[in-house]
Amino acid sequence: MAHPRLVWQSEDASLGAIEEALRRTALQPAEAGAPTPPPRSRALTLVMVADGEDERRADAAARLALRHPLRAILVARLPADGGPALSARIRRHNHPGQGSAVIAEEVDLRVRGELADHLGQLLSPLLLSELPAVFWWVGTPPLRSPVFAELCQLCDRGVIELRDPGDLAAVPDPGRIADVTWHRQAPWRDKVAGLFDPPDHRAAAGEVRSVEIAHGAAGGLGGHLLGGWIASRLGLGPAAVRLREVEGAGAHGLTEAALTTGAGHTYRVRASANGEYATCHRPDGRLPRVRLGALTVGEAMDHILAGPADPLWPPALEAARDIAAAGPRAAGAEPGGGR
Repeated sequence: MAHPRLVWQSEDASLGAIEEALRRTALQPAEAGAPTPPPRSRALTLVMVADGEDERRADAAARLALRHPLRAILVARLPADGGPALSARIRRHNHPGQGSAVIAEEVDLRVRGELADHLGQLLSPLLLSELPAVFWWVGTPPLRSPVFAELCQLCDRGVIELRDPGDLAAVPDPGRIADVTWHRQAPWRDKVAGLFDPPDHRAAAGEVRSVEIAHGAAGGLGGHLLGGWIASRLGLGPAAVRLREVEGAGAHGLTEAALTTGAGHTYRVRASANGEYATCHRPDGRLPRVRLGALTVGEAMDHILAGPADPLWPPALEAARDIAAAGPRAAGAEPGGGR
């Protein structure tokens, strides 16, 4: 991991002081006696916003800096409790084993009161104009709030981590807003799609008429997203997708996806109790167990930052919204993780 080094801080800062400190520290060597660093190449500005102190911001910035040269702006929105409206510190992330190699700079801001609700005027001068700006709301995103809308206008792209199916309808412009939960679910989509890879099973994908997805108590959003992806890819309406909550150990995420054709043939992916492996079934037999483990948040962020927007996400989101609007179609929860 990159090792941060504090180079400037102020408990009662002004925007002008932060800008001047960034200009000045850019010319400082990474270590005493080291030569003045050359201009650093950066890939983007990453703005990470959280309500309250959230150490995940700094940890994530350090990990991402190893693969994405960046300026990280960490924003903690704090209550107006009499403290200064703005405090700041600037740190450098040096590459491990190469002490003088600066790979990222981190601007850590603690914002209170009215300023916390108007981040645009604070952040705009700190963005690198020649590079794309991405914001990541760490924690539950306030999708319907003015401060979220302001970040959408300020930055080129946004990243959120949806938690509840009720938030699906509030995601603005999915072509520019990526969801960590959607990207973490990629192994499930790979396994479901793989059911129809053999030439003698490809036609069956177009014959699927119903989908049932089982999930644990905390997996409702994942069920909607997977169901939305299947429905959008196969041209199914929301009435064709049934979500079923199950109880039992290991049933907190997705546990099973079953796709049934008009002829009654079922294609199935079923997760192990710990969610690390999956068993896939086709009508002609069961396949060997394969690794399923979901991507970590860091791995999902790597995918988001390294590539273009996922073209499958907007239609899947739209279909997931329709499924959520249609309401639950499975009464109660069933015991156990299978059928």
